[in-house]
Amino acid sequence: MSIWRKLFTLGRAGAHEATSAVVDANAIRILDQEIRDADTAQAKARDNLATLVARRRIQENDVKSLREQVAKYENSARAAVTKGDMDLARQVAQRIADLESDIALKEPQIAGMREAEDQLHTAIAATDRRIDTLKREVEVVKVNE
Repeated sequence: MSIWRKLFTLGRAGAHEATSAVVDANAIRILDQEIRDADTAQAKARDNLATLVARRRIQENDVKSLREQVAKYENSARAAVTKGDMDLARQVAQRIADLESDIALKEPQIAGMREAEDQLHTAIAATDRRIDTLKREVEVVKVNE
């Protein structure tokens, strides 16, 4: 049984050597393809970042609009109180509370988007540096060949 095990191990070793030889012979081509794949992934990451920034800006504009509405309603509430129309003042106060609730929901989302943007910026920059390094190394190897 021991001889069969050794023959099987020899066969596996031969297969491993053959696979390694093919990979070694085509290492530059493989590395070039991996760099192209990484460039494609980087482009997709940049697109995702642009989409995230656009969504954050839309949310920020919504919050700005809500704040402007709150300011208008506050002035309306003051005017209603001045006139003695307490029912209108209560209705306006309720609307202000609703708007502030919307603002309170959107602000954490905006903060989360900013954090995600920062992380994406960092990851993209690091990957860009790594891709550039790999491209230079491939060029050096090609020149040496």
